[in-house]
Amino acid sequence: MVCTGTACYINGAAGLFAAVKAEFGVKAGESTPDGRLSVLTARCVGACSLAPVVVVDGESSGRLTPVRVVARLTDLPATAAAS
Repeated sequence: MVCTGTACYINGAAGLFAAVKAEFGVKAGESTPDGRLSVLTARCVGACSLAPVVVVDGESSGRLTPVRVVARLTDLPATAAAS
């Protein structure tokens, strides 16, 4: 889930979406064919000082760059359920 609140948007949320789409072929509201990755949006996750923020399997990660978000998602175990 990518936060799209004002702070996250201003600090690069759009770049995170673009990187996920380029790497995994999915955009907001879509899932990969194998169901391992679903891309969701949230208006605000309440961690504005860490913007931009992504929540993966219930764990928030802040101050992400496009490269770091792709690395975070690539490192998910093969048995991880899509969230």
